[in-house]
Amino acid sequence: MQPYEPFSEAVREDPYPYYAALRDEAPVYWAEEAQAWCVSRYDDVLFDLRNPEISQRFGGHFHR
Repeated sequence: MQPYEPFSEAVREDPYPYYAALRDEAPVYWAEEAQAWCVSRYDDVLFDLRNPEISQRFGGHFHR
């Protein structure tokens, strides 16, 4: 998988191939340049929202 940087021009122009790769290969992904966790699967996002005490261990909520 190519590095995913949510604010890059390539991702902004066409994010959907990146979203598919994240879901398939790295559903919880640390985007280094953005300094953010990216959560791409629905159930994982729900888990994060319902369990903030866990995501806080990672410096706050995951980037959604």
